[in-house]
Amino acid sequence: MPVTLGEKIRSERAAAGITLRELGERSKISVSYLNDIEHDRTVPTLGRLQSIGEALGTDAHALLAGVDRYDSSG
Repeated sequence: MPVTLGEKIRSERAAAGITLRELGERSKISVSYLNDIEHDRTVPTLGRLQSIGEALGTDAHALLAGVDRYDSSG
C-alpha cells in the first residue's frame, strides 16, 4: 500500500512517542500546520520538512524515503 508523506511523518512521530504539540514546540511549526501535513492537506517546504525531521531525530531525506506520494491532491 502506498505511503504518503503525512502518514510517514505521523508514523515517525508515534514511534518517537511525542504529541503534535511536542513536535510543534520542537520544530517551531504550528500544531494546525503539522496536522494539515499529517492528514495530507498540505505539503511542507523542504526547510520545514528538515525542521520536522530534526525534531524527530532524523532528517528530511529519511522522512522522504519510502514515500510514494508527495502532493496534497489526494
